[in-house]
Amino acid sequence: MPAPPTFAELALELCVLIFLGLDFRSLVTCRQVSQCFKDIIDGSVALRYKLALSAADMEDRPGNVLIIRKRLRRLRRYVSAWRDLRFRPIIQLPPIPGGVFHWRLSGCVLARMGPVTSAGTRDIFFNKLPGYFRKIRHMQWYIADIGCDAVDFAIDPAQNLLILIELRDEFVKIYVKTMSSCRDHPAAASPLLQFLSPLGRAKMSPIDHPILILGNHLGILMHAYAPGSTESESHLVIWDWKTSEVVMWLYAPDESLESFAFLGEHYVLLGARVDHSPTLMVYDMSSSLTTKTMFRHVECATTFRYPASNQEVGWIRLHSQPGLDWSPGALVKPPFGPAQSDGLLAVDIHFFEDGIPGYTFAHLIPCHVLLSRMQPGVAWDWHQWAPSGTCMHDDFGLITGPLPCGGYRYVRRSNSPDWCDGDIEIQLCDFSRYQRHLRLTTADEEDGENYMERVHSAKWPTGQGMQKLQTVLQYTSKAITLRAAQTGIIGDIETVACLSEDNLVVVQPSHDGNDVQFHLLTL
Repeated sequence: MPAPPTFAELALELCVLIFLGLDFRSLVTCRQVSQCFKDIIDGSVALRYKLALSAADMEDRPGNVLIIRKRLRRLRRYVSAWRDLRFRPIIQLPPIPGGVFHWRLSGCVLARMGPVTSAGTRDIFFNKLPGYFRKIRHMQWYIADIGCDAVDFAIDPAQNLLILIELRDEFVKIYVKTMSSCRDHPAAASPLLQFLSPLGRAKMSPIDHPILILGNHLGILMHAYAPGSTESESHLVIWDWKTSEVVMWLYAPDESLESFAFLGEHYVLLGARVDHSPTLMVYDMSSSLTTKTMFRHVECATTFRYPASNQEVGWIRLHSQPGLDWSPGALVKPPFGPAQSDGLLAVDIHFFEDGIPGYTFAHLIPCHVLLSRMQPGVAWDWHQWAPSGTCMHDDFGLITGPLPCGGYRYVRRSNSPDWCDGDIEIQLCDFSRYQRHLRLTTADEEDGENYMERVHSAKWPTGQGMQKLQTVLQYTSKAITLRAAQTGIIGDIETVACLSEDNLVVVQPSHDGNDVQFHLLTL
């Protein structure tokens, strides 16, 4: 009986198909097994593209018409430009009439809502931000009269989705529209969702982003209150906006629900004050919590604790911007983009001392650190989950904006002495998990050389003095200085930097206080 063929005797095309079915780690391991495997992988454009996508925490987009070789070339240039902070000349977006009432940035689209006009209407102005390496052209359009007196809104360009929030006495009205025309969204069973405040009145949470969208899930953080009373509640309600069904409803009998973020497709992460200490709690959105449920009474939640503190928790803010789930009807069709399944979570924690803002911390957490510890009903103490694989630092001298995260990237600006000259320094950190493998997937042998393990120490306030918290995480870091004399961007305490998929967006309030200026640093 003849011996079965060895792997080396298989047709080259069949070998490539087998390798394409492997995940990133397995493919890298196979490349190190033998010279034969290495030659097959290195000789296949499709396999090199797969490696390069995974190493950059990116994924292919549907409907891609570019041949793989061109996609690989653009991806390498895109990753290299982010690594070296090589931007094209700065673009300042023209102001909108009446100034900016609210603005939102998602994917590669910036939306600015104006104030109520003299005719009693509101307008929204959209900018599709350019991307040279992904061949995205700048485009702008606007919707005159959105049809309601919206107090807030959210967008998802991957689904051509516009969410408008209107407050009417005890009702919160949620309109499900399209970004392109402000018509009822065709994928929604009902174009109007409603929430009835249990205490008679409702208002939006004061955080930067009280409305979040991920796929079919729409989450809104609201506060209910009784007129003429100090009684208040905080409510997090998550809908399936396509079916109009409530997926989850959590509440607190005060305003201790601080912030939330989606953690992958199945979980929601809540930042809250529990026993006067900052706490992260993760809930499975399939756990049938569809009626009003006290957030601390959910036994299936997984809890991540911070060390106890003797200071009053001022606020907790969660920031995350995972990749979008691009649909065939999307307004933008890039060849590749950030992976949807994972990303970086930034947790800003502020303490008060005698009613005065005191200690400030920024905690950067790769989402897989939390997802790998998901055990219903388990509470993890700080030393069990945070020291290895996260980054905690004292946030003195650093300023973060409302969108500091994009995929695994994180941007912040320094509070430097150069303020007197208006110059600002912006630092970009990249926490991509597989950066050390970049040299395997690019022709540039220097890729990944700045990828290093960094140890951070932060001093945490406790009743026994300051406790040293040490964390270890690998990432790259690079800074760029924007000179006021050269860029026209005059930095002050309110100037912040935000991330989109192809741009660093510097947001600067105007000096007369009537508008907000947006400066684009485009790859």
